[in-house]
Amino acid sequence: MTVQPNQHQRLPKALRQTRIVLYVQSLLSIVIGFFITLLVLSLDNGTDDLTAPLLLGVAAIVLALPLLICAIKLHQRLPWVRTLALVFEWITVASGALGLLMTLAQGGVPSGILQLVLGIVVLQSLMKAEVREWFAGRATLPE
Repeated sequence: MTVQPNQHQRLPKALRQTRIVLYVQSLLSIVIGFFITLLVLSLDNGTDDLTAPLLLGVAAIVLALPLLICAIKLHQRLPWVRTLALVFEWITVASGALGLLMTLAQGGVPSGILQLVLGIVVLQSLMKAEVREWFAGRATLPE
């Protein structure tokens, strides 16, 4: 049975946790981005250059939006949703692993572990053969 992409249907069980993790990742980034941006704007006294932290806050918000869109559109079986989520999660895992290694090499407290774990959870789900087939419209997953 071939199912057309963009056909609204119940999200298979294998992808429900993925959707939740995508929502958590994107909403946390948006909240943290707004917090950083507001904090920087409230600290602006005209003497310090706060461009870098301000750009960090704005970038966190902007980069979270594609993941939020993926979470919202996941049930529509659009192949670009899976591809976009995979690209963002590979970047998330790579930057999380690099940050963790750098922190450990400097003898600091490990950070970025949550980012790393959430990225791995999404990647392992989206890379399953049955999930690839479901997005391609060639298979149905158990609900």
